[in-house]
Amino acid sequence: MNSMWDVFSEHLDNSYIRQPGDSDVEEGAPQANEEIPFEKKDFRKKLMLSVWLRTKPPNFEEEWMAKLCPIGKRHLIVAYRKITTSYDKKGVKQETFYSSFPGGNTNAVNIHVFTVLDCIFDETVKCYFVLDVVAWNNLSFRQVGVEHRYQWLKSKFDEQVNGRRIFENNSDTHHTRQFYLIETFPVQDLYSHITCQYFPVPAEKKYYIRLDGILFFHRLTPYKRGINPFVCWLKPFMVPEVLQLDVAKNYPPPNNYTGMRNYLQQLRPQSQKPSKQKNRQGYKPSN
Repeated sequence: MNSMWDVFSEHLDNSYIRQPGDSDVEEGAPQANEEIPFEKKDFRKKLMLSVWLRTKPPNFEEEWMAKLCPIGKRHLIVAYRKITTSYDKKGVKQETFYSSFPGGNTNAVNIHVFTVLDCIFDETVKCYFVLDVVAWNNLSFRQVGVEHRYQWLKSKFDEQVNGRRIFENNSDTHHTRQFYLIETFPVQDLYSHITCQYFPVPAEKKYYIRLDGILFFHRLTPYKRGINPFVCWLKPFMVPEVLQLDVAKNYPPPNNYTGMRNYLQQLRPQSQKPSKQKNRQGYKPSN
């Protein structure tokens, strides 16, 4: 990658269906000899979104992976120019701090080094749960399957002294952020995870981390901005209905729950701008 902007290029979203002669230049992207100030870059619509898992796909147990997601807000973490910045789903900057990610601290030799992560921020415990990697140390992972993206992330987190944890500290000792890697596992192992009473968190955390739902990925799916039909979402209480698996008793359905179909129909009027695309979207964090 020549620049961080290349990581978000639209042609990477459609590379697997592109036709000969298609342009490699994204509309609105900077052209040769044209530079957009980092402060003016648009970080909206950079996250990958899901659809509801209404039926079990073919070869589900063999070809799909799963992640347990805590309740929180989706954030795009950008480590670049010796600082780390957090953006919400709308591209609004939330906070800046130093991190140990490549490009996110004053130890970076080259100011053009960057790392981009897809995370869930838990306001209660003030930490980030790393959901996915978009780029690491200038290496793009947009066209890499989710299984290999997780293996890469896990290897980087394992390099840390504390294993699956990377401490993030600002010069202000009261501003501390920690990052924890969300485990990715084969769908065939889902039963042993979803029957646990508590969301798996590091032992030193004494808080109860609430489970929001489960993300399912086809193991070969790349990181595609916007809705990806090969990324699916279920609330825990929907698992028995869709996948015929039992869940822990502390994941009960809402009051008056009469099935997934009626539940989704009740969600639709809450959308401020109803559309077919929004009604298909699955992963919407509760907070």
